[in-house]
Amino acid sequence: MPVNSYMPTAETAVWNTKLQGVNYSIALSKDSLELWCNDQLLQTVSDFSDTGSTLDFELDGQKGRISIVPGGRGGTRYELTLNGRPVEAAREPPEGGLRREKTRLH
Repeated sequence: MPVNSYMPTAETAVWNTKLQGVNYSIALSKDSLELWCNDQLLQTVSDFSDTGSTLDFELDGQKGRISIVPGGRGGTRYELTLNGRPVEAAREPPEGGLRREKTRLH
């Protein structure tokens, strides 16, 4: 994961990836549909329909697309592809943040 990466939340979908040796952290605000990458607002082209939405953008010469697919019980899915290849989303930390096991020093 990039050193300065975004953290996913209930309001933000995040993907961390590396392109041509450069780390990228991509964050989508689910409310405003603003797309950020490494603290830069990206320009997107949006398409909305009854079956979902897409946001197209370019990142370091690569074609990117975020598909927003409304779901039933599972909720809305946010999927990123770069040049047609899926990028795994970062996972939201457990409630209460990351837990570490306490160790006792004797």
